Amino acid sequence: MGIPKAKIIVTEGVNKTDYYSDTLLEYLTVFLGKTPKIHSLLEIGTGRGYLSIILAKIYRRINKIIATDIDDKAVNLARKNIAINNLQKKDFGQKR
Repeated sequence: MGIPKAKIIVTEGVNKTDYYSDTLLEYLTVFLGKTPKIHSLLEIGTGRGYLSIILAKIYRRINKIIATDIDDKAVNLARKNIAINNLQKKDFGQKR
């Protein structure tokens, strides 16, 4: 399974996609592929929202995602990235 395309805005001061995000994504896709009963996710330290956005695109069954970060700048960036990827209909809750 390939990684779906996503539009991701990157802002100074908020982490960019890196090796660790992509490695974690690989493990999560294997895990979620084996556990079809999972319909919600919690991402702690969401940054720009990359993992939550990609997982929402891969797994349509996931209907609730809570993405958190201690940085208001990151939470606002994640909200923008969710909107430009047309995922507002998913139940995304961003919290600080």
